[in-house]
Amino acid sequence: MIITELELEIQGIGDMKGYTLIQLEKTDNAYIYKADDGENIHYEVFKRIVVHKFDWETKTRLDTMKVTYPTTPQFGVSAWCYNSLDRARVKFSQI
Repeated sequence: MIITELELEIQGIGDMKGYTLIQLEKTDNAYIYKADDGENIHYEVFKRIVVHKFDWETKTRLDTMKVTYPTTPQFGVSAWCYNSLDRARVKFSQI
């Protein structure tokens, strides 16, 4: 089955509007992205979660899959935020 992976660079939306998110590291289990708004930098570490794509127009679950970027409620559960890349890498290695 083909899985659509996350982009190497993502422009933030919602709570992350104004941030550029750049993928630093990736495994089969986890990701590290650097989040930069031009003034502040932090690192987001999260589990690789694969879901079915969904067609919102027809309200139909599709047969194709994609990796999802975590939403705000997932932080502290399957995603974590760090000010230090070293601390982010420690969590990344534990996933």
